[in-house]
Amino acid sequence: MSSNKTIQEIISLRDAAIEDLLSLSEEELRAEAKQDGADLEAIASETKRLMREAAASTLRLRMTTSRIKPRSPAVPHQISMIRPSLERMKQLVEQVFASNPSAGLAFRQGKMQSDGDWQSLYDDYVAMGAIKPEDDKY
Repeated sequence: MSSNKTIQEIISLRDAAIEDLLSLSEEELRAEAKQDGADLEAIASETKRLMREAAASTLRLRMTTSRIKPRSPAVPHQISMIRPSLERMKQLVEQVFASNPSAGLAFRQGKMQSDGDWQSLYDDYVAMGAIKPEDDKY
């Protein structure tokens, strides 16, 4: 199976799941969650924590962006669909941190960043122009 076909199938499944979720009322969602043994208070707390973390991350990026010279305000940089290896992404992001300490990285509950976090940071820095993938020889 081609990777493009696999991606399309995953997108279709995700869309169907979201459509199914959106078709339920709040009461139905709560009943289904309770039936599955979910702790609604814990889910709400975790969601709140993640949203605050995302907001803080966005604010940190905005602060960092103001300190990094933008490429060109009229032409936004397109994120490359082809990323380097995870290890190379980590190196590139760490180089941005080294050259700009205010771009610091917060660790979740004292843990290391997930692979998704590194990829997101890489994409953000590419979008800001701090990392130029076309100059990277990986």
